[in-house]
Amino acid sequence: MKEFLKKAKLFLYGLGTGIGAVLIIAVTVLVRREQSGKTKLSCESSEELQTKETPNAFTALAETKRQKAEDTVHSTPAHTVAEQYEGVGDAIDAGRSRFASRVKTRVIAAGGRRVDEQHPN
Repeated sequence: MKEFLKKAKLFLYGLGTGIGAVLIIAVTVLVRREQSGKTKLSCESSEELQTKETPNAFTALAETKRQKAEDTVHSTPAHTVAEQYEGVGDAIDAGRSRFASRVKTRVIAAGGRRVDEQHPN
């Protein structure tokens, strides 16, 4: 009789554990379905809001600002734009110095005269 009661208790514990596991799985599935349904609704509603609340005025305003910025960039000389970046002015000056020294070297090598004496008037 004691063995029967032990087996009955084990059976009832196993049955309770199985039913509990099935209930937990069922609740989890139902909750996920409910959440995914809400997510779909919120995505649909946000898409609707974007199309409804984004009138052509916002698009037109953004386009005019973009066009204005583009016109500003195109109308600014390249030298001015380049000087706005850090170090570019130094690079330009260094390039001018290298060019001037090369020209001076070539003139002196070609004629043996100084640069000042090239155009005697």
